Amino acid sequence: MGDLNAKIGKERVYQNVAGMHSLHEHSNDNGSRLANFASGKGLIIKSTMLPRKDIYKYTWVSPDGRHKNQIDHVLINNRFRNSITNVRTLRGADADSDHLLVGIWIRVKFKKRYRHNLNTIDRYDIEKLEEVNIQKDYGRKIGETLKVQQITNTDDVNDVWIKIRNTVQLTAKTIIGIKEKRKKPWFNQICEDAVQRRKIAREECLKDTNNEERTADFSRRRKEAHNIIRGEKRKYIQNIMKDAEQDFRLNRTRDMYKRINGIKGDFKKKERFLKDDDGMLITTEKEIAEQWRKYFDGLLNYRIKEKADQIIGHYQGGFRTDRSTTDQIFIIRQLYQKSWEFDKEVHTLFVDFKKAYDSIHRESLLNIMKEFHFPQKLVNLVSISVMETLIRIQIGNLVTEPTTVNSGLRQGDSLSPILFNVVLEKVIREMKIGSNEGIRLQDTSIGLLAYADDIVLMEESQDRLKILFSRLHKAASKVGLCVNEEKTEYMFLSRRGLPFWQSIKIDQYEFKRVEQFKYLGSILSEKNNVAIEVAARIQAGNKCYYGLTKVLSSRVVSRRMKEQLYTSLIRPVVVYGSETWPLRKMDEHRFMVFERKVLRKIYGPVKDEITGEWRRRKNLELETLYSSSDILEVIRGRRLRWAGHAWRSQNPLLHAVIEQNPVGKRPLGRPKMRWEDNIKKDVEHLGGCANWRNLALDREGWKLGCETGWS
Repeated sequence: MGDLNAKIGKERVYQNVAGMHSLHEHSNDNGSRLANFASGKGLIIKSTMLPRKDIYKYTWVSPDGRHKNQIDHVLINNRFRNSITNVRTLRGADADSDHLLVGIWIRVKFKKRYRHNLNTIDRYDIEKLEEVNIQKDYGRKIGETLKVQQITNTDDVNDVWIKIRNTVQLTAKTIIGIKEKRKKPWFNQICEDAVQRRKIAREECLKDTNNEERTADFSRRRKEAHNIIRGEKRKYIQNIMKDAEQDFRLNRTRDMYKRINGIKGDFKKKERFLKDDDGMLITTEKEIAEQWRKYFDGLLNYRIKEKADQIIGHYQGGFRTDRSTTDQIFIIRQLYQKSWEFDKEVHTLFVDFKKAYDSIHRESLLNIMKEFHFPQKLVNLVSISVMETLIRIQIGNLVTEPTTVNSGLRQGDSLSPILFNVVLEKVIREMKIGSNEGIRLQDTSIGLLAYADDIVLMEESQDRLKILFSRLHKAASKVGLCVNEEKTEYMFLSRRGLPFWQSIKIDQYEFKRVEQFKYLGSILSEKNNVAIEVAARIQAGNKCYYGLTKVLSSRVVSRRMKEQLYTSLIRPVVVYGSETWPLRKMDEHRFMVFERKVLRKIYGPVKDEITGEWRRRKNLELETLYSSSDILEVIRGRRLRWAGHAWRSQNPLLHAVIEQNPVGKRPLGRPKMRWEDNIKKDVEHLGGCANWRNLALDREGWKLGCETGWS
């Protein structure tokens, strides 16, 4: 905790680290920095998460007594968030300061450790097979053992497989052994000896606490153990970084990223999900059967997908060729942008189904496939694939007998999303959405979008939205889909100051109204404010950045590799969805500030030639060192490439939201920055003409122009 001069607001973009019980509505600059720092370090701002009166929230009072702010905060590791039960200011304490004393109530709970009398899954130390001698011994031993087995062509295939499996496992256990399970692999014998010496010194000190010599010896042993442990951990990490650097030089990128991710070492809570009455985990069939199943699904998947693409409407963007999340995000953002510009209301309902894949009626699926004239052979194959599905329960090395599952699609099956899209197509057709329903543009209207089971309903009035949802609910219930009332949320976009409704009631449901909604990883807001999404992307980038600070600041890792980590791990997180953003100067400035922070960590400080002191590198020095495209150039390039793709796309919805406007007259005043304004500006900056749509029709010419400019 501390005096951080940070006002933490109630923005939803920071809801993963801050609560809704802050004194302030909006964060200041220091508040945003604190939230980003907490996100990157795995902390939460607990002082904003506990409900209490405002008089117990403010921690600073101005000299004239007119201004009261909450700028002193308490942060704790997210793993121990429940240890703090209360945080409040103690106004009665005389601290002789303009800051009030902050009290913290802490209750430490030790989690129960579960111990099962079951064997755990043994993992073989396969990394030893990288050594040539062990490889030869392993191959020779398997060959000798298989000769003894005397396998012939007339043996049953299952018996042969069992013999080979047992041979491989026995040989692996003998030659390479079981991988040692150590939570802290850097904690070696040197560390253990240092801890043991500290323990002995402590016991001697406790025998006579007044003995200064023993106390001094204990203090010295503590420092010694602390330094040794930190040193061994540092050596361990440096060795990993050296190996990662070697992998980078030899273009072994997979091994490099595996080592880097191992350094991050974020704590992950062990969830006990999918439990039966005995606490046993549900899993799939054995691996050998799973491989045959995937092979079968691959063949069936291709044949069904070809037919399904001909049936499913353009509203669906999930698991389809030449479609992505960017399509759906772009369509919604364009509808919001143009509706705001023409002073049109947009009532949006983000619909979530309860266990969508698990609740589909299988008989309904087969009937729908027949109704859509799928070949009977494919219907029969799907019936064999999904009907009477068997699962087994596995914990440790123990596997139960098969259990039958009679409803839903198989989770993790590559065929399931396509079958779900087919079922949803039947639901949408049952709704019979008219050409005048939804958000009306000049020649079309858009009332529904979907990405797999993520459904979005949009209308120009609340009453029309209720009618649309009622038809969706009625049609979906026929195939087993049930609306999730808790996760379905309502958002209302309007440039007028209308009253805030806490919820919306439709039939037997009551849906919560929100100011922001995270749709397919991108935040949409009722004020159509892209700055909120920009802040969220920068926060996500900060979390990734803080997880890699050890690598980025290491002297063992080359600058070239650090730049590679930035461009492949950090920057993609920040620029996700940037193809759809109309950015302002302030937004661009925030991205450049973030990138320069990362580059300063990569290149480190520099020694001043005049003063001889170490200082941060200046912006111009960073531009000289970093020869690649900056983050703004990357965003512009992605936006231009996406514009060309969208204009050439066969998806009519993309064309509609680009070239058509809502019906009506635009009100007076300058409109907000448009997405197409950015495109025109970018094209003209590269030497192109203002009519970018004609240029985009030539795919190769557009690609070349985006990279080198138009001459």
